[in-house]
Amino acid sequence: MHEDGHHFVAQVLISREGVSGGESQLYDRDRAPIFRTTLLEPLESIVIDDRRVFHGVSGITPAPGATEGIRDMMLIDFFPLAG
Repeated sequence: MHEDGHHFVAQVLISREGVSGGESQLYDRDRAPIFRTTLLEPLESIVIDDRRVFHGVSGITPAPGATEGIRDMMLIDFFPLAG
């Protein structure tokens, strides 16, 4: 469970094959769980207000019968423009 120190964070699933786990979790500022989901399809996304919640992700393991796997994510951090 952590925060990145940005205003907003987008987590975008690019690819997922042959893995179990990787559950995304959001927590309030008191560290109580408020949301859990597992991104399964390409481009499924979560956008987080990093100033209001903590976030984390569970570990991944090879899916039953898989000899290798991948969970490829793109992370985008947003800051407001100074003006």
